[in-house]
Amino acid sequence: MQNIGKYKIIKELGAGGFGAVYLAEDPRLGEQVAIKVFQVKDSNVAAMATSATSDAGEVLNQRFLNEAKTLRQLNRNPHIVDVFEFDEMPDGTPYYVMPYLPHSLKDELGSDATDATVIAELEPEDKPKPKRLPISLALNYLDQLLLALKDVHKVGLVHWG
Repeated sequence: MQNIGKYKIIKELGAGGFGAVYLAEDPRLGEQVAIKVFQVKDSNVAAMATSATSDAGEVLNQRFLNEAKTLRQLNRNPHIVDVFEFDEMPDGTPYYVMPYLPHSLKDELGSDATDATVIAELEPEDKPKPKRLPISLALNYLDQLLLALKDVHKVGLVHWG
C-alpha cells in the first residue's frame, strides 16, 4: 500500500487484530498525519470479541465508525486525539485521519506489554523499561487521563484498552 486516499504512506506505526496505524504525509499541506485503518486479521478473534452470531466483521466495522464519530465529538478536549477526516478506500475499507504525535509515554516507559512472549518479540527500544516517572510527572499524566475519561464517559463510551 503506497497511498490511503490522498495521503502518501511513509511507514506502519503499529497494528493489532482489528487494524493498523500508518504514518503518512498530506501531499497538499506537507504535514505528517496518522491514519488508522480498519482491518480484521482473524475472523475467529473478531467473533470472540463481538459475541456476534452473524458477521463479526460488520459489527467491528460499525464499532470503528462509532469510534471515529465519538472521537470527533470529543475533539474539544485537549487530551483526546482529533479526527481530521473519515473515509473509505476504493475497496470499502474505512479509515480515519488524525494528527501525528511523534512522542508518547511509550517513548519514556516502553511498551505496556506484560506477556513474556510478546515482550520477547518487541524491538529493544519498545521493550518495557524499568524506569519510574517522577511523582509530579506521573500525577500530571494521571490528571490528563482523568480529564479525558470524564468526557469520554459523558458521551457513553467505555474504553477498555
